[in-house]
Amino acid sequence: MVLTGTDSNGNTGSASQLVTVTTELPPPPPPPAPSSQLSCKLTISPSSGQVPFIVTASTTCSDSKNEAVSILVGFGDGFYLSGANASHTYVNAGSFDISVVASDKSGNTFGPVSQPVRVSVDPALFIGISSGKIGMFNKSGTLLKTLNSGLGGSMTGMAFDAAGNLYATNFTADSVSKFDGQGALLGTFGTGYNCKPESIVFDHGGNAYVGETGCSHALLRFDAYGNLAASYSVATEKEGSDWIDLAPDHCTIVYTSQGASVLRFDACSKRQLPPFSSALKEGLALRLLPDGGLLVANLENIVRLDSAGRTISNYVDSGEKCWASLALDSDGSSFWAADYCTSDVVRFDITSGNELFKFNTGTAANTVFGLAERTLAPGPPAPAGLLIASPTTATVTPGQSASYVFAFTALPEAVGQSLSFSCANLPLGANCSFSPTTVVAQDGAATVNLTITTTAGPSAWLTSGSKSLLYGLCLPLALALISSSAAGRWKRARLLGVLILMSIVIACSGAKSSVSNTSPLPAAPLAGTATPAGTYSVLIRASGDARESSTAAQLTVR
Repeated sequence: MVLTGTDSNGNTGSASQLVTVTTELPPPPPPPAPSSQLSCKLTISPSSGQVPFIVTASTTCSDSKNEAVSILVGFGDGFYLSGANASHTYVNAGSFDISVVASDKSGNTFGPVSQPVRVSVDPALFIGISSGKIGMFNKSGTLLKTLNSGLGGSMTGMAFDAAGNLYATNFTADSVSKFDGQGALLGTFGTGYNCKPESIVFDHGGNAYVGETGCSHALLRFDAYGNLAASYSVATEKEGSDWIDLAPDHCTIVYTSQGASVLRFDACSKRQLPPFSSALKEGLALRLLPDGGLLVANLENIVRLDSAGRTISNYVDSGEKCWASLALDSDGSSFWAADYCTSDVVRFDITSGNELFKFNTGTAANTVFGLAERTLAPGPPAPAGLLIASPTTATVTPGQSASYVFAFTALPEAVGQSLSFSCANLPLGANCSFSPTTVVAQDGAATVNLTITTTAGPSAWLTSGSKSLLYGLCLPLALALISSSAAGRWKRARLLGVLILMSIVIACSGAKSSVSNTSPLPAAPLAGTATPAGTYSVLIRASGDARESSTAAQLTVR
């Protein structure tokens, strides 16, 4: 350091001294915290198969912060599920990309990554043959497999649910058997048949309708889990609500009763409709056609009716006089018919009436009474967008409501479309409501609230029959309240006799007899009202013009 001074005369002088200065620098900033990293691996098993094809998507994720990870799986056909292990059944043939996206609490995301699956279909005929068995034939008449209900008897009407499971009515054993897509017996479906169930059909809500030939002749409706949800007393002719089919409105049941008519019943409004036609000899199995007309097995021939119920074609084949069952072919231009007297199965062209193919099941006469074809389902609609439930599960007791929130994010191609929401596979006594019921797809996520309401059982602890029994038995006890004075003993004895007689009459009025001389038909089965305990997978759909997305929410009723 140098110091310089100057006096008044201009003289200067200076002095200097060395000064040492040291500077301490601040410490460097700490290194940034490592960022969270999220990675996932998708495994598909199996990767190919035939309709109905069940696939499982397993996702394993690692997060550097060990944060909880949310996983969403899309199956390429508009169906989405949350979770590390998600399963789905394909009922359509084609190639689909299963994709997965994941996110952690810090907002880090992974994906989408995808893997392909290939689904094929081999149309097959299922024919009720004998002794509670169903033969699975290819369309060349070769027996591929035999399905066995283990109940004996005649297998008649058959139908497939939305997951590709086969249901077959056992006319003789008063039951319905359920088989998976590979033909394995899953057990029986439903109870309360009273008696001779002959046909079955499913609506878009997963409910099954069963037509009965004998006893009450009632038309029965079951939920997707086999609980009897409704019993309808319908108009009949020679027999009951034998062979049924469901119109596209999913309300109108068309059916035959082994008489001259094709009858109709509106299951939604619970009212009988005018007959569709009365031009038959003995109407048996029937199948609705896409143009609104019908094919009806008419014993000696097969009749085609137009949408107004007028006969426009008859189908016959030499030596065949016992036509009883029908199935439409997947080509849309032909159908199959079985003759129970000969055990022959014939394929007809719908337009020309020509016989296209014929084979024999190889079983004795009077054994072939049921026929169905597992066909190639129409291609699925294009996905509308991501549909995610939160929560995915809810637990209630009967009478309570469960609430879910769904986030819907439209795909760009669906923006501007109006989408409506619906439920399927609801259990007995449950209904669903959405708020809002429709949304117009836009950029960004829309929120939709779902409420599933269940029904509690009756609070009374006695049935009507047991009440009658109780009242009857209690009447004599009323004597204990009557004065026992000497003057009233004679009157009391007479009253005792009268009350005992009344108690017997009242108690017996609650009993049921298997034989009735006063009524030609037994009462129809009594449907339940309370939502039974169980765990149910409810299907949620968002549907628009040619686009649909779906997911599942779990409901547990304790």
